[in-house]
Amino acid sequence: MTEPDVIVERCVVRVVRRGGWSWGPSPRDLPPGLVRALADLIAARYARLAEDGTDVVVTEPVRLVVPVRADALRGSPDRWRVLAESVVEVSGPVTAVPAVGSRHQESTAQADHSVPRPGHRPAPASENHAGRVLPQPAADLAEQAADLAMPVSGAASRRITESEMGAAKAGSLESTAVPAPVALARLLGAIGAEGRLSELLALLPQETLRRYAQALGPAEEAGSTGPRSTSAPRLDPAAPGSQVAAGSEPSPARLPGPPEDSPATTRHRLIAAAELALTASDEPALAAALAGHYGVPPTGSPTSPRVPASRHGSVEVRSALPFLVAAALERIGVLDRAGDALAGAGLDDEAPIFATALAYQCLGPLARGWRRPDTDHHDAAAFTGRPEDEPEPDLVAFARRAATALPLVDAVLGLAVAAGHEPGRALAVTRVAGDHGGGLLLAEVDGAFPVAWAENVDGLLPCWRAAGEPVTVLVGEPVGSAAVREMCASGVPLLAAFPPTRGERWQRLPGRQRLWASEPAAVPPAGFDPEPIAEALDRQMADAAQRAAVPLDGGRALQRTVTLAAGIGLATIAWQLWRDREPTDGPLAAERFGDLSAVVTHTPDEVRVRLPLGRRHADLDRSGLLADVPGVFWLGGRTLRFSGG
Repeated sequence: MTEPDVIVERCVVRVVRRGGWSWGPSPRDLPPGLVRALADLIAARYARLAEDGTDVVVTEPVRLVVPVRADALRGSPDRWRVLAESVVEVSGPVTAVPAVGSRHQESTAQADHSVPRPGHRPAPASENHAGRVLPQPAADLAEQAADLAMPVSGAASRRITESEMGAAKAGSLESTAVPAPVALARLLGAIGAEGRLSELLALLPQETLRRYAQALGPAEEAGSTGPRSTSAPRLDPAAPGSQVAAGSEPSPARLPGPPEDSPATTRHRLIAAAELALTASDEPALAAALAGHYGVPPTGSPTSPRVPASRHGSVEVRSALPFLVAAALERIGVLDRAGDALAGAGLDDEAPIFATALAYQCLGPLARGWRRPDTDHHDAAAFTGRPEDEPEPDLVAFARRAATALPLVDAVLGLAVAAGHEPGRALAVTRVAGDHGGGLLLAEVDGAFPVAWAENVDGLLPCWRAAGEPVTVLVGEPVGSAAVREMCASGVPLLAAFPPTRGERWQRLPGRQRLWASEPAAVPPAGFDPEPIAEALDRQMADAAQRAAVPLDGGRALQRTVTLAAGIGLATIAWQLWRDREPTDGPLAAERFGDLSAVVTHTPDEVRVRLPLGRRHADLDRSGLLADVPGVFWLGGRTLRFSGG
């Protein structure tokens, strides 16, 4: 097998990086450079399949994970050949079928698994993109090492994986039917592989834990251990992000003491599902493992397939902003995970309703505070793939049905932003005005990315820990003395631009700015000014209230979820485009791209968004914000593609 003889029928490339939000001067050069090394990588791994010179066709997906230093990614093209020596994972098994005329009937090779990963879903057999390379930059997750995932010959992986050892995270969303337990286990396994499962579970209220634990299947009898895997790393709930040695039995699905729906029982059932996902080579194996561990899902548990999109043809939309937000969420790796969270609760058939709420949150603002323009209904229908002659979905009714599932979507969004927090920078906490939704908001000082929105401090602490426990600044409206005491008791180093109240032993910091610190370690970042971030967060929440997708009195949980999702997507767009020249936040992107029109074409395989050529299109394309979004969960698994003209 030599380099000219290696033909890759379909290739998906992703480069994942930790630290900050910059890819360097030429991010578009990274995937093509990897493609040049693809033949060497395949040849080095599977040379033994063609030792006798016969032609061999690999019919199953091949997935390679290669950790490499960031400076190597930005090096000269000649340095890509060294990647063949750095492969740490090749997923399989891989079945090699001899080409026509070969004297061999079949040859099989079992791939190595350096690190377990959750299963991914293969693409339908009819899907073929011969000769097309799809560069898809993902979240900025790894600065010193990057994972390069290449599903080959029919694979359609959508999520690049990353852990501290360069392991795979997992999974994908396609148009095939996925049972709710499989979607949930896939999501939990992916987050567990990153070492953030404990933070995820800490963000979920008990009713959410109970709903998802019940989605896995009926609880086992007390004291029963059931089938257990002996090769998964055990996820220890007592130590956030920790794993014990391989070979340990997973935690039992039900403990003998606590009641069936106790916090300990529900947490252990979800942790066990994550452990099973870490050992499964693909989704059929994961489904079998879940069935053996939990039994048949309870009667009435929704496991419906993705809704087939029914809209076709072209239509012009006034604003392409919802499509850009979806692409930005895919860029940081949370779009498909949000789909898994909904599917895990049996809400995948209602995904277009969720997408409608997300679109409304990006469009607007509302007239007179309540009336939505007809153009918004038109644009949202194009975004969700819903025919315009269908009645408007009932968002309030959906918000009630999904109320206990949406905290998982919020947690996925917040942990993704927290994972990209730059060490040495601060977070900010502010109180949201009552007419804007109330509660406490945790956000990034740089870029005003919303991280978590909760009623109390307990809903903010897991994301703060996931961000590395940075200094946190109190800005805007006072959060209240009780919240301040709770944060101090939890070890959060606080800064404030106002003096302490009675009983608070804060220290005045030296300098021209009037800043007080809760402890000596709370040192503000260089050049920090609390006023701009306070104004940015207040402007962001006011703008979100003016675009509210659902009334607060009828769908507060859904409104918070889509506000976080839209806010993160808009902040990502603004940060990617303008961070080097001015302070950025979400409303800045909404203001500058809200009137960017497009022609949207729905076909059975994809949704194409054609943007007008000009400076805005050029800026988006140059920043990688127009990359393809494969397998959009509310579009029946179709790919979202951008073009200009």
